[in-house]
Amino acid sequence: MVSLVLVSHSQKLAESVAEVALLMAGSAKIKAIGGNDDGGYGASEKKITAAVEEMYSDDGVIVIADIGSSVNTAKAVIKKMADEGKRVYLADCPMIEGSIAAAVISSINMPLEEVLRQAQDSKNMKKA
Repeated sequence: MVSLVLVSHSQKLAESVAEVALLMAGSAKIKAIGGNDDGGYGASEKKITAAVEEMYSDDGVIVIADIGSSVNTAKAVIKKMADEGKRVYLADCPMIEGSIAAAVISSINMPLEEVLRQAQDSKNMKKA
């Protein structure tokens, strides 16, 4: 099963998004990461790397980040892991909608490419 790593500037925000995604897809593998190394707001390469390594399997990992430095830090981690031959991708999607879509599709054991596509397609969801 494809794993998800949710990255935010806030640990509470990442955990809340994971909680909602797991309500929809209880069997999904999700790790929520937020904040800097000191526990404040920000992004931590160390935390993201540890989370991706913890969640990694041959099925791959999709990282979903909120904004700014979370995205940039996740990209740096993903590049290093790709250089090691690992299947880790950053989804270009809104954090909440993308996390839920990815969790649902992952929970039914769809391949990484489909989980990534569903997460990224969530940015086109109409709300009105």
